[in-house]
Amino acid sequence: MSLLAGKVAIVTGAGRGLGREDALALAAEGARVIVNDIGVSVSGEGKDDSPAAAVVAEIKAAGGDAVTNYEDIADWNGAHRAIEHAYDKFGRLDILVNNAGVLRDRMNFNMAEDEFDLVLKVHCKGHFAMTRHACARWREAAKHGGGTTFGRVINTSSEAGLMGSAGNSNYAMAKAAIAALTISIAREMGKYGVTANFIAPDRHDAESRHVRQARERLRRVQSSMAGATHHVPRQRRGGRHQRPRLHRLGRRRCVGEGLASGESNQQGGSGVLRARSDRTEGRVVRHALAPTRVHVVRRLDVIAFGLVAQLAFPATSNAEEAAQVARINGAPTVTRADKTEPLHRGDNVMVGDVVVTDATSKVKILLADDSVLDIGPESRVLLQAFLLTPDRRAVRLDVLLGKFRLAVSKFLTGETDYGIRTPTAIAGVRGTVLWGDTERDTICALDGTIEVTARTAESSRRRLTAGECATQMKAGKTATVKPSAADVATYLKEVTLE
Repeated sequence: MSLLAGKVAIVTGAGRGLGREDALALAAEGARVIVNDIGVSVSGEGKDDSPAAAVVAEIKAAGGDAVTNYEDIADWNGAHRAIEHAYDKFGRLDILVNNAGVLRDRMNFNMAEDEFDLVLKVHCKGHFAMTRHACARWREAAKHGGGTTFGRVINTSSEAGLMGSAGNSNYAMAKAAIAALTISIAREMGKYGVTANFIAPDRHDAESRHVRQARERLRRVQSSMAGATHHVPRQRRGGRHQRPRLHRLGRRRCVGEGLASGESNQQGGSGVLRARSDRTEGRVVRHALAPTRVHVVRRLDVIAFGLVAQLAFPATSNAEEAAQVARINGAPTVTRADKTEPLHRGDNVMVGDVVVTDATSKVKILLADDSVLDIGPESRVLLQAFLLTPDRRAVRLDVLLGKFRLAVSKFLTGETDYGIRTPTAIAGVRGTVLWGDTERDTICALDGTIEVTARTAESSRRRLTAGECATQMKAGKTATVKPSAADVATYLKEVTLE
């Protein structure tokens, strides 16, 4: 199930927040990771080796391979040493995730020169220096390897850089520069086989939350000093007053479409602008948003997986052509970029779409590799990632709720790698047919073999052959049972739409 086996990645600012989740997601997919973080505070002060060390320990505990790196990426030579660390330790570098950044928030008329300089140095120079030294290595590899090589740059911009932000104009300016840098690097490096992409978290990210909390504490102090009763201030948004939604910690905005078309796009969702070769292409990879703190933590790995693993190999089919609705029963819907729309026969299903069925609905979906996915009633299924090349295909499905049946196509040659996640289990599929139901906490191999592991216990892994089912994943036990032929027929009747 490892999309990135054998690859080497560097993640800057990987000790906390999104950088940490990126590093963990890369390692979970088999990459060896350089965890770079000097451990400064949000404002760029102090130094602490423990965040990076903790992430490396977590990766190793899960069976991965990672090392710490404490170079200052905003220093030209420090960035060079960080890139060289990958070659010295692992002999190669395949993926660079630039995430490190700091904040010095003030209104422009109160901002000091050193506050402006520090933010631009860490974000702009840090992103550029790391990218420059990595690209120099990749260009040399391409020149000696037939003209192209494998290289992936993923930068971290922000909604602030795309739409502006009061109170941190230095940060907004830096993030806008990162977006432009990414497009420029994509145009420069496309001919060498290197792609450059960026993600754009919105204002509900961890750094901004830190600032909001500090401001909120200040308001409390001011209120108590004035003898006033403290209340949570309302924010005016969209013509209505709403309380701040501080719980949406990992949200993304679909910025790719807006930049590609020249229009601003304020739809919620997670997105990446994919700029390749000598032109900019808007390819938005979306993922379901999570409404709670617990789910956000769980979904951050999905965001990282979607943005990193989806870009790990050059796909011949794009996100818009991943799958198509072959048949429907009832009135299923698709949730796309925070909008729910009716699903019709012939509609495309894109990476990041969540297909939703009610009690009377079923959907049959034909994937671009000719595999067939049946979704039963009262279900929610996320097409998390899709990859199709002449010698490899890889798909990730997240069954958030309900019943499904997957028949993996055997017509295509090359390596097949399907991964299915349910709330309780992870299943690895290689050219077979399987069925599952989250309510029954069951996954069955109907043909061929699959590997099922409870999400809470790696030791619970079971290899299932045709006719066998795994149950009790919720308890971390993953027991193996053999249902009767009548039971299997009942299961399939509930799901399939012939």
